[in-house]
Amino acid sequence: MTIKKKHIYGRQLLEEFMKNPYESYIGGGGDQLGDIEHDEKMEDYFVNFPEFIKQELERGETSMQEKNENNFFEDSTNSNGKDTAYLIAASHGIVEMMLALQLQIRSVIHEINCNNENALLLAVKNKQPHVIQWLMKSLPKEVFHHLNLEVDKNDNTMLHLAAYTSIQRENNWRISGAAMQIIWDIKWYKYIKGLVPDHFNHRNNKEGKTPSEIFKDQHKELLEKSIEWLNQTTQSSSVVATLIAGASFATSASAPSGNQQTREPKLEGHLAIEGFTISSLIGLYFSVSALIMFLSILSSRKEVEDFRRKLPMKLLFGLSSLFVSIVDMFVSFCAGHFSVLSDKYNKRGILFYLYISICLPIILYAAVQFSLFVDLVMVIWKKVPPPSVKGVDL
Repeated sequence: MTIKKKHIYGRQLLEEFMKNPYESYIGGGGDQLGDIEHDEKMEDYFVNFPEFIKQELERGETSMQEKNENNFFEDSTNSNGKDTAYLIAASHGIVEMMLALQLQIRSVIHEINCNNENALLLAVKNKQPHVIQWLMKSLPKEVFHHLNLEVDKNDNTMLHLAAYTSIQRENNWRISGAAMQIIWDIKWYKYIKGLVPDHFNHRNNKEGKTPSEIFKDQHKELLEKSIEWLNQTTQSSSVVATLIAGASFATSASAPSGNQQTREPKLEGHLAIEGFTISSLIGLYFSVSALIMFLSILSSRKEVEDFRRKLPMKLLFGLSSLFVSIVDMFVSFCAGHFSVLSDKYNKRGILFYLYISICLPIILYAAVQFSLFVDLVMVIWKKVPPPSVKGVDL
């Protein structure tokens, strides 16, 4: 579904739902929305929001896969028909619906489901940071602090809920790869840790586990997958960096020669010769820098805490240096050939099209690696993760 359609249907749903908030809120009926533009996914999901709420209330069961995966989610995701529209909106990240309900029914902020979870706990469990930030801004400090201190029926605090992983569930982060998932999980845990009192770090739930113990247990498999992916990426990249470093070292101190007797470079002082020499030297520098970064990653301990910032920074710097070294290698190659062939072919413009075609592998490499670069930049510099894929943005 497109963002435009989400806004169109979401706004119509909100307006229709709030015509009679008390009747709709308790799961009552209601006429379907008017003439909404047909869309397969959107019509099934949004054509009648009261019916959607009713289905959410009646669903009340998790899949067998989720039950076997984690007992915590087995208990907490089973609403048994008692989740209200406000709590469902908090779980799915529908801030507009939460706001409309709060304006009409002020007491909704204190509601809990059968698992003793309020809107704040549900937002943490379903990884909806924008809901938490909105609650912090819209609620009085005393009210938010009260919600912050509450626990579910298993004595799980906000920090306990943030410690659970969701790599194999529908509410994982909007990012690809196990390594990126664990980085976001770490940032999410640290973010929630900054919102709760300090003694929550040592508080046990009914199973006798602290949040940090849950985090370590839940992320063992994800950590192994992340380490495996990181090792494979750095090993393959280090091989490429080594080859480029060798080629750049061989060419950094040489230049195309013209006169075989005097061994003087052809067109000495020409920009092509200078470009050849400088680009070879720069390529050598960045290829060696990339190789050092990759070797540093391979030899590091790779603990959970290292994935928070240290390892992503090294990987980003290594991949960036490798890309720059590849570009410089092609520049030195083109500059060297231009100094030799310019007199014969430059007037016809053949060299221009030749060098343009040589740039295609660089463009292809950049296109393939672009998503990885963007993900690395996001996980390094963003303090709060984006909403999970389970969220519904209006």
